[in-house]
Order: sequence, then structure tokens, then C-alpha cells
Amino acid sequence: MLLTSQCIVLLCVCFGSVEYVSGFAFSFGRHPGPGDWAQFSTAALDGPLPVLARASAFATSCVPIPRNMSLCQGLEYSRMRLPNLLEHDTIDEALEQSASWVHLHKLRCHADTQKFLCSLFAPVCLETPIFPCRSLCEAVRGACESAMLKFGYPWPDMVSCDKFPEDDMCVTAGDRDDGGQFFV
Repeated sequence: MLLTSQCIVLLCVCFGSVEYVSGFAFSFGRHPGPGDWAQFSTAALDGPLPVLARASAFATSCVPIPRNMSLCQGLEYSRMRLPNLLEHDTIDEALEQSASWVHLHKLRCHADTQKFLCSLFAPVCLETPIFPCRSLCEAVRGACESAMLKFGYPWPDMVSCDKFPEDDMCVTAGDRDDGGQFFV
């Protein structure tokens, strides 16, 4: 997973001395003032919000990736975050929804299909959620959308690429010589 240096400010709700920003928590040690947000990029505010634009009612937890979540087997990590980045709050919900994407992964239409899908359905367990980059989504969609259309399925709105950040603190496409691994 490659992370860049800037944070994206999307939605602020103040809870004491911690700011929750679309699932991101930044501790200021005091009630933040107007100038505290100047350091963060506001580029994302000009376009549509990413998939996770609300704080979940459920606390974030780390759980093992289930063995029966075949879409996300063989990853470089074994624990996922719940709720995931598609707002699935339970393992059962994530399992059910991810099952329909296994066939796309098996088509091998793009080397990073699994990385893209699993970054949403079974995101690596970090305190701050890391979304896939828009460029990763566009690369996978560009390579796989025609295969989906052959089976009568358009690219779904739930993974619309314009919902993801533009190469700013996000999961990028892998280099061809990296084995498709995540980088931090």
C-alpha cells in the first residue's frame, strides 16, 4: 500500500478533542480551532464524497479475514477492518456481498482486481481507513468493465471511481515487479 503525505478532509464532526473526518480521527489534544484544518487538503470537497462518508454506528474492530471469503484469500495481511469501506458492519454482510465479485477476480482481467476489491471488502486493519486510489479503480474498471458488460452487468455505482481519492493517501496499483503486494 503506497500512502502519500496529505490527508483528505471530507466531513467534520467534533467530539470533544478528537475530530472524526469521514472515518479518520485526528487528535488535537484540545478543541480544534479554524486554523487547525489549514494543513489538510480540501481538494476532495470539490467533487463527490468517497464511499465512506459517514461515521459508522459500530466501533471499528479488527477481525481475521474469514477462510470462506474466497475473494480475499492469499493477501499479504490476515486481519480486516469492520465496518469495511463499503459500510458492511458484519462479517456475514461482507461475505455475502463479496461473493458476487469472485467471478470477476477469476477472469484475471487486471492484475490488481483482487487488490482493488479487497481494499473495499476486507481492508487492511489500520486505525485510519485507506481507500483505493481513483487511478487503481479506473485501471481495474478499464480492463474489466467490458467483461462485466458481456455478462449483462454494468460497473456498479457502489464502486464508482469518482468516489475515490486521486492518489492522495490511498491504495495504488502495483508495479509489475512487486508481485501485486500492498505497500505502506
